[in-house]
Amino acid sequence: METINQTIQEAQKQLESGNTFMAMVLLALCLEWMGALLDDKPLKSTKQSKRRFNKAVACLLGGKYAALNRDSFLYEYWRNQLIHSGKLSKRFFISDDPINHHLCLNENKQWIFIPSVFLRDMQAAFAKLEKIKKAEK
Repeated sequence: METINQTIQEAQKQLESGNTFMAMVLLALCLEWMGALLDDKPLKSTKQSKRRFNKAVACLLGGKYAALNRDSFLYEYWRNQLIHSGKLSKRFFISDDPINHHLCLNENKQWIFIPSVFLRDMQAAFAKLEKIKKAEK
C-alpha cells in the first residue's frame, strides 16, 4: 500500500512540474496495482493486468470511469496506449482548461481528460482502498 501512496504522491509532483504524461503513466500503474489488492490471487500472478485494472476502475473509481470502461475501453485506449506505445490515444484530449468537463466528449468526439481531476479521483480511490483493506483485517 505504501508503494501505491508514494507513487500517487510522485504523480502529483510530476503533474505540478508540468510532466503531465509521466503523471498519467504513474497513475495508470497505480490503478492496476490497486486492482491487484482487490483480488485473491498472488500479486505476481500472470495475465491479470486487464482484469485488475478493470476491477480497480469499477470498484474504486466507479461513476463515469466505470461507464467509459465498458468493454475495457479505458484499459485498451488509455492504459495500453500510455504504457505500451508511450503516447496517448487520439481518442483522448488532455486539457487543464476548467471550461472543459472531465470524461465528456468534445466536438471532435475525443474524450476530455483532465489530469488534475484524475489525480484527485485517484487519491479518493486510494483512500477507499485503504478502508476496504482495513475492514478485511
